[in-house]
Amino acid sequence: MADETRISTVPAAFNSYMLRTNTLQRTVITPPSILKYTTLGWTSDESDDWNDFTERSVIAFAIYDDPDKTGPGPRKIMKALIAEVRKYDNDSESGHHLLDLVAVHGTLDDCIAFNVKKGTVLAVSTTHRSNIPEKKMPKISLKSNEQSQQVIICVNPETPKSKKLPEGVMAAMMYRFVGTTKPDKLSEYAYIGISKRGEIVSKIEDPGLESDTKIYAWYYSRYLYKDGSLSEASSILKVEVLLPTA
Repeated sequence: MADETRISTVPAAFNSYMLRTNTLQRTVITPPSILKYTTLGWTSDESDDWNDFTERSVIAFAIYDDPDKTGPGPRKIMKALIAEVRKYDNDSESGHHLLDLVAVHGTLDDCIAFNVKKGTVLAVSTTHRSNIPEKKMPKISLKSNEQSQQVIICVNPETPKSKKLPEGVMAAMMYRFVGTTKPDKLSEYAYIGISKRGEIVSKIEDPGLESDTKIYAWYYSRYLYKDGSLSEASSILKVEVLLPTA
């Protein structure tokens, strides 16, 4: 279960939190001139969503905090927004688990900014490792392959017909590499998102190569456990990319 204190339910603290973390995730890191969110394992869509939440919070909180404008309506809007952001992050089925990704990929300063403690050196108490089940690896396979889009299935190999995650698992994280040759290292794969109900849609842009050049996508997955740790990588799945014809 996600740390309930990570994203505050107090409007003033929530608004400050969103402003602080949004500024951080959109900070340009130089070198190599990339945005911070890419180092945290977030996708561009998730970064945009967080920015949208922040902009909505600024507007809603300004009204909520104005003595001449506040009332039941603004309070209800603020409460609903906080609930929406918390669900976006840690809902058991639809959550993106962005704060868990911060715990896995972020620095100590990142964890402080996002108020992430569980699974990091900021944890107040030591996790009882004896209560953590043996870590399993997910199994991935191809469900469909269409032009510029592939759907990848990710399941627990012990219960392949079920979409339920193994005990102790927060999410199944998917990584991909697109090119003509399989990469030598897992570090060359890019994080593309979390499997939702056992599937993830992988959209691939045309790389602009010659039409007769065969392009492939290689995938692997890892389980993100509730203690912030990752399982070993699954086996690699290779799929030919079907690009639009001229």
